[in-house]
Amino acid sequence: MVINLNKTKEIVFRRPSIRRLLAPAPLSGIEQVMCAKLLGVIFQHNLCFDDQVDVVLRTCSQRVSLLKLLRDQGIPQHNMDIVFHAMVLSKIRYALCVWGGHITADKKKTASMPCFEECINVDSLVIPMVLAQRCLT
Repeated sequence: MVINLNKTKEIVFRRPSIRRLLAPAPLSGIEQVMCAKLLGVIFQHNLCFDDQVDVVLRTCSQRVSLLKLLRDQGIPQHNMDIVFHAMVLSKIRYALCVWGGHITADKKKTASMPCFEECINVDSLVIPMVLAQRCLT
């Protein structure tokens, strides 16, 4: 097997509160990055998942806007629930056990997304933190 060096990235994980940074020298021909996407999850050098949470929230917000357009077209509520689960909840739940426990207090406020309630009536809708707690316990 041959490694494609043009697509290969190196990420060095560090403790968040390190006083002296002793970073290893980058490997020759391989770019050293601060964050990398692996299997759809964005890993950051400090093991913080803020970028991942931002991407998930932005994507879900866009999809909720699309659901509002569908609602305005008169799609039945049952079908709206199906589309919501397929487009929004699946995005939130993907690899949630990896990044869900790392949501900061600031992100929790953003993640509540009251716009869901405007567009869909799902009694079993839970915010990402509740899902994360279920995955981690």
